[in-house]
Amino acid sequence: MRLRVEGLDLVRGQRVLARSLDLEVEPGQLWCVLGRNGTGKTTLLRTLAGLEPVSNGGIELNGVELTAWDWRELARERAFMAQKQRDAFRASVLETVVAGHFAQHGAGLFGSWFDDQSEADQALELLAALGLGEFGGRDVTTLSGGERQRVALACALMQDPSLLLLDEPLSHQDFDMQQGLLTLLRERLAARQRLAAVVLSVHDVNLVLRHASHVALFDGAGEVLCGPIDLVMNAQNLSRAYRHVLIECVDGGQRWFAAR
Repeated sequence: MRLRVEGLDLVRGQRVLARSLDLEVEPGQLWCVLGRNGTGKTTLLRTLAGLEPVSNGGIELNGVELTAWDWRELARERAFMAQKQRDAFRASVLETVVAGHFAQHGAGLFGSWFDDQSEADQALELLAALGLGEFGGRDVTTLSGGERQRVALACALMQDPSLLLLDEPLSHQDFDMQQGLLTLLRERLAARQRLAAVVLSVHDVNLVLRHASHVALFDGAGEVLCGPIDLVMNAQNLSRAYRHVLIECVDGGQRWFAAR
């Protein structure tokens, strides 16, 4: 799996969110998208997923222009998790997660795949890994915001993509769960199985510092700094992006950022 972005402009109305954005996502990498609210994080993720038109520049997935992909084949290669979930009707958590595997089946098996015990077992394993082991029979419309986000993540993982695009998967999560979700994603990348790379938006710069390999940092003025953690994340770049002075702290070989 390789995702290549070259000369991409992100434009919303009269606003230029990003100019001539270049980045390459390769196997084993966990990219975090950082920046203030409204700077373009969601727009970038939706564009990388093929859900937004490209005004200028190119996006290639596995050497093929994103616009040239068949939608069914694209659904088998990448999964996108939105920032908010909208449930139009009641369904159990287990049914919701199992539905994520429809992309790998195709329409021909619709009506039989809910009865596949192996898929139900896989979904239950994902739910357990996300701290929802007892939630299989729950109605998704009764869940809290954080619980619903984790069900959405389980559904995206059930889609079995090589590229996972996540818009604020840590929202509404407690601190321990934020750490656990990022650790889970890192472990799945390290396993070198189907999932090859993850790109997600997040707000906590110190979580990014601890877990990510690469960063795309929106400065709010059309520039996006992209690259490895050590090259992008410093006090100067972060202070400029967040319009507030941040200082870098180091203790015992670990570093973090604090607002002044």
